[in-house]
Amino acid sequence: MISNLETQQNHSSPSGRPPVVLVVDDVVHGRALCAEYLELRGFRVLTADDGLGAVDVALAMRPDVILMDLSMPVIDGWEATRL
Repeated sequence: MISNLETQQNHSSPSGRPPVVLVVDDVVHGRALCAEYLELRGFRVLTADDGLGAVDVALAMRPDVILMDLSMPVIDGWEATRL
C-alpha cells in the first residue's frame, strides 16, 4: 500500500489543486522532515509548532488533512483535536 501511495504523483483535491496538509509537531526537525517529504510528493504544506497554533491555522486555512503530534506544550494534540 505504501509503495502505491509513493508512486502516485498526481494528488488532487476536489478543487483540482494539490491537497493541503497541516503538519503539527513541537520538534522542529520532525516537523521539517515531514513537511519536506510531503512537499516533494506534491502536497501543499502548512506547519504549526503546538496545538494552539494548529487550531488557529486549521480554522484560518481549512487544510484537507492534519498530521498532529499528540504530546506537545501549550495545548497537546489530544486537546487540539477536541477543539
